[in-house]
Amino acid sequence: METAEAESLAIAEATASSLRQFLAQAEAGLTNASAGLGMEFVTGTPCDNSMQTLANIILFVSSATTVDRDGRSLCSAEPIPEEASSADWVWFRPMADDPGYFVGDSLLSDLSGTWVLPLVAPVLDEQGQFAGAIAGAVSLFG
Repeated sequence: METAEAESLAIAEATASSLRQFLAQAEAGLTNASAGLGMEFVTGTPCDNSMQTLANIILFVSSATTVDRDGRSLCSAEPIPEEASSADWVWFRPMADDPGYFVGDSLLSDLSGTWVLPLVAPVLDEQGQFAGAIAGAVSLFG
């Protein structure tokens, strides 16, 4: 019994370590994209190569969306229904009120209908004010 317990603990520790490493890499990728190209994503021509650029930078997301400071979706890898507002998404208000990297709880995506983990980085303007966000959805189905 002790061997099974020790093996289970070792598996849990290895899984937790891998998850911490993945989340650190995800944060670095999204925050670097946000800092380096964020204003281009939220002020440029919507969808003008944005999704391909994001896909090349943040390889771990199954879907990406850029939104402006008011929660309007500027570009999305998944079609967004016209009546949907990014301002209603669970991460938007906390991000707009206190911009910082956000890892949400897993949820059933309104866009893809699959379980995802939302990861969001703020886009700050030249004065350091919230200008929008880059959101990525990590599929929980591999």
